Amino acid sequence: MTNREVADTLVRIADALEILGESPFRANAYRNGARKVEQMETAVSVLHAENRLTSVPGIGSGLAEAIGQMVTTGRSDTLEQLLATVPPGLMDLISVPGLGPKRARTLYQTLGISTIGQLEEAVRSDRLAAVPGFGEKTAQSIGQRLATLERWGSRLLLADAWPRAEALAEQIRKEPGVTRVEVAGSVRRFQDSVGNINLLVETNDPAGVLCKFPAASDVDGFKEIRMNDGSVLRLSFAEPSSFGTSWVTSTGSPAHLARLCQIAGSPELPACDTEEALYAQLSLPWIPPELREDRGEIEAALAGRLPDPLSAELIRGELHMHSRYSDGSATIEEMAKACIERGYEYMAVTDHSIGLGVANGLSIERLREQAGEVRRLNAELAPFVILHGNEVNIRADGSLDYPDEVLAELDWVIASVHGAFGKSRDEQTSRILSAIANPYVNLIAHPTGRILGRRDGYDLNLDIIIDQAAHTGTSLEINCGPDRLDLDDTSVRKAAEADVTICINADAHHPDHLPWVALGTSVARRGWVGPNQVLNTGSLDAVREFVSAKRRNAGAR
Repeated sequence: MTNREVADTLVRIADALEILGESPFRANAYRNGARKVEQMETAVSVLHAENRLTSVPGIGSGLAEAIGQMVTTGRSDTLEQLLATVPPGLMDLISVPGLGPKRARTLYQTLGISTIGQLEEAVRSDRLAAVPGFGEKTAQSIGQRLATLERWGSRLLLADAWPRAEALAEQIRKEPGVTRVEVAGSVRRFQDSVGNINLLVETNDPAGVLCKFPAASDVDGFKEIRMNDGSVLRLSFAEPSSFGTSWVTSTGSPAHLARLCQIAGSPELPACDTEEALYAQLSLPWIPPELREDRGEIEAALAGRLPDPLSAELIRGELHMHSRYSDGSATIEEMAKACIERGYEYMAVTDHSIGLGVANGLSIERLREQAGEVRRLNAELAPFVILHGNEVNIRADGSLDYPDEVLAELDWVIASVHGAFGKSRDEQTSRILSAIANPYVNLIAHPTGRILGRRDGYDLNLDIIIDQAAHTGTSLEINCGPDRLDLDDTSVRKAAEADVTICINADAHHPDHLPWVALGTSVARRGWVGPNQVLNTGSLDAVREFVSAKRRNAGAR
């Protein structure tokens, strides 16, 4: 098992223990062990082989023995024994956001609910609201989340689909007679979630490739294979002389392809060996895959107005990250050195504010203590610069966790919502507008609060928020967390067209999270954002001027 698989297994053990009402201390030990394993840079299999697992704080001999079995056999006796006792279906039930093991146990004990279908029926019949500890609002929230799960189905996050597509492509490239394999479809267009993985294969022996996938079936001109992990692989094949055309047709959205056929004056596009040659034959420049959605890219290409290319390599600093002061898993120094290794020129440490107790938010005293450490590290790590910031919680009434005189001491201030998601559209919009109006708030992080596949964004008038962000000089974030990607591409495009400054951040809680910025830049490209519209493609001086300008302008108003 990999570190991720071991951590997932430990979490499942903890969930099963809680469902069964076992000692909370034992369940917490497994959850803490899962966090430790996720944060390890060394493979747990290596630590086990070297008898070093117990040297990791929080991993005792019992946990080390359980992990050892997982990495050597790929299974867990502890989990199997627990699952034999847990009522069937309850482990699936806790996948519904907002439930958790304790609530799942309550539902089983009071209503006999052990499946998602039974839970849906209880929501429809209003029985869920009557369960002690639930109530009408909780029942409505769970109903909404069940609807989200149903819509999501078996879709994959982009962060999971892209490496899976690359791995499958590399596997097929090794087959005899295969000369080229390329990722296509919605994965290549960098959609935030995808229904399947499309690969285009150039080979003189398609049958030889397909014999490796005996369950392949014909679907819409593809060979479709359902993989063991539940993902769907779609293979298409092309000759060298028409590979470019096939790559375009297996990548673009149906609407984009229809426009190309309209330009060609034919239901079939001409056969070309490269994509560039095909677009040139249609008197168009090559159009980046992310834009092939028929959202004006054809007209922009004809007019020479396609956005300048944006890539992760153009990002010069990370402006949203956490350390061990709150809920991060590395020190400020470790995060800074990881940024330096990426070639960054600056970063902002933005731990949580005092109101977010669950994330060990900082009191004013701890915030000022942290400022001293930032000053010390800046002296040691120059010319790299650490900005002292904070991710300040926006309270339910729109006020912030710290008074303005404390915010004024910071180099960089993020404001974000972390609770009270069920407020009305007007209340939620007003709440965020209050933060935008504050002269010390520089960025609204993960503005809609969505969690892909688990939680829709809260109800907002995003148009008004975009308008006020532009008016006040407040940046809006593309949060690069794989399950957030918030703002999404269409909202980012609206913001950019309104002249809002975009900030692309990994929201890193560990050095390994910094590469997530590539996901955020793909969202920006889909949203037609060029490098000059992104704050952290600029210099540190530009960031500081952005902060100063809002404070000056607020004073002038």
